[in-house]
Amino acid sequence: MMRIGFLCLLLAVVCGCTFIDPYPVVDPAGATFSGLLESASVNKRTKLVMVHGMCDHSALSDNDSGNQWFHETLNSLANRMQLKPAPLARPRIIQVEGLPKAGIEIWRSTLTDDFGGPDLVDAYAIVHSTASKQLKAEALCYDVSQKTATCPDDPTYMRNRASFNELLKNGLLNDCLADAVIYAGAFGPLFRKGMGEAITWILNDPNDGPPAGNLVFMTESLGSKMLFDAVIQLVEKDPRTSERLAAKLRFTSQIFMLANQIPLLELAYSTAAPSTGAAIGFAPAKDLGTALESFIEFVESSKEPRDPGGFEAPAPKTQVVAFSDINDILSFELPDADGTQTVNVVVRNAYPWFGLFAEPFKAHTTYDQNEDVTNLIACG
Repeated sequence: MMRIGFLCLLLAVVCGCTFIDPYPVVDPAGATFSGLLESASVNKRTKLVMVHGMCDHSALSDNDSGNQWFHETLNSLANRMQLKPAPLARPRIIQVEGLPKAGIEIWRSTLTDDFGGPDLVDAYAIVHSTASKQLKAEALCYDVSQKTATCPDDPTYMRNRASFNELLKNGLLNDCLADAVIYAGAFGPLFRKGMGEAITWILNDPNDGPPAGNLVFMTESLGSKMLFDAVIQLVEKDPRTSERLAAKLRFTSQIFMLANQIPLLELAYSTAAPSTGAAIGFAPAKDLGTALESFIEFVESSKEPRDPGGFEAPAPKTQVVAFSDINDILSFELPDADGTQTVNVVVRNAYPWFGLFAEPFKAHTTYDQNEDVTNLIACG
């Protein structure tokens, strides 16, 4: 009997070692897209704008190299592109009245080749969790049973939770989903204002050098909606602001979206008819009337020839590439947005245990650590 059990265990191990992972899967099948490497040439200097999603991303690297998330993600992309990242510049702080004084941070670096040539990529990161960290700490740290990035002090909650539930409560709920709740509430307009100021500064950064080239966005989770909302709010502010934005955003070539929550987050912005209570003003996912669609519509309209009677060639359409873990319960594949084709890339951040469950925190928060994801963004 023991021999049979041992053989079964050995068979399971061998099968596990020889299992061929079918991911990543590109949909539609055969679809192709460019990577940063193709954009990063001397003639087309690229501006890369990164926005993180839920959860605290404000931690600094142990080696004093700046924001840890930006530093590690940029290094990973640079390694795959065989480029060299410059040390991170001191962050610019965007402060908005009503938000904690830590504000929203803008980090900056550049990528160049190893031969001392011109900068090929101007890379920026918008870190908004510096502003939400204090809000979460004041409201939820009493409920945390282990130290977290948001709650680094010794915990005061001493009741015993089941280990897996404790992990989800401390991390996924109190540190991550709390960000989405904050943004959907009274602080949302303040974050949109701060994000709008951040993206305006980035698009007009005087440190950038010519020639102007492609503009690429790499956004995660909640950060995607925050960016798109902020831009649309600026567009609707006044015609002159809209014109200035159009002159910059017309160079948008790609949007890489990781851990996409937009179909879920849009539910917080539907409205109800007073008489019936029925939801109105919300389009189902198959006909997405969302922040993404509004953003794409504005970007594509900005690419129309400014002199219809001239010989200006139309700019290529923006590519949207959406990465989703098959077991990420907080992520959704995206349908086509008006005016462009969306390529969905299904990946695997967390492996399922016996086909029963995959660790949800890892599935949602480690896209930037997944070599398949960073390789596809870097190289296409």
